[in-house]
Amino acid sequence: MKRLLPLALVMLVLVTSGCVDIPGLGGSAGATGNGVEITDFQSDLDSVYSGESVNFQLKIQNGGSFDSDGDAYLYLDEWNCQPGRKVPVHFDSLLAPDEERGTAGEEFVAMWKCTAPTIDKGLKVPYEARAEVWYDYKTISSKSVTLLPTADLIALRDSGQPLPSELISKSDSPLDVDVQIEGPLRVMRDTDSIEFPVNIIITNGGGGVIEESSVELNLEALGGITIKSTDCDGTQKLAMWRGKSQTVTCEMSATNVDVITQARIVATLSYGYTVSAQKSITVEGTRAAFGY
Repeated sequence: MKRLLPLALVMLVLVTSGCVDIPGLGGSAGATGNGVEITDFQSDLDSVYSGESVNFQLKIQNGGSFDSDGDAYLYLDEWNCQPGRKVPVHFDSLLAPDEERGTAGEEFVAMWKCTAPTIDKGLKVPYEARAEVWYDYKTISSKSVTLLPTADLIALRDSGQPLPSELISKSDSPLDVDVQIEGPLRVMRDTDSIEFPVNIIITNGGGGVIEESSVELNLEALGGITIKSTDCDGTQKLAMWRGKSQTVTCEMSATNVDVITQARIVATLSYGYTVSAQKSITVEGTRAAFGY
């Protein structure tokens, strides 16, 4: 019964502390979003004749936690477009939503004027226009970890439980990063410290493509926690499995304290991201076959 009392006290501390937004982050505990999204992509005509002009419009909106810069591109084989195939339409500092002010994320519209290719009379050729939006973004997740006096740590260890933890805040971003405090907990009596593993789980939930299929991970341990694993200290470039997921295990340590103390682990991802949309359009030929 005595062993259960410290654990109950810890749970009471976590329940009463609750979840708190990180100032300036704009996200909330457990929230996931998609960053810059394509909200509409269309042409002013669905079917045209050879040589006819068509306007393509792309609308995007920033629904994530951070302002963003990026470029929009149009890919349409055989057509003549302005701006051209490899010429970006740039957007700068696209504003994120602001819950405190009640404002939605900023929108941006890109436009291309294109001329349909020449094909033989009597033919109808379907084409697919593809719009791509590339932008820089990041993901931040912060988790509190409760450090306990030695007697309570031993009770946790003997019960096979990890250190108590609670999500503080997570950004709205196309990639999700989850910080999971794991066991077994090791109590080092000779150094008056503890050691425990932490899993950093990264997943791509935004429906887009990660640039070079890799991200930069920066892990910070605050409030009495130290990162022991050298491959987790500082900024690390990580390859994503099939562009979708990655898990990193890091060893952490902390010096035992005399009273219950809240520490933090903050994981930050930086990456380039691409989202896309397609639009079908048909061209009907006007040129006589073989020049007749």
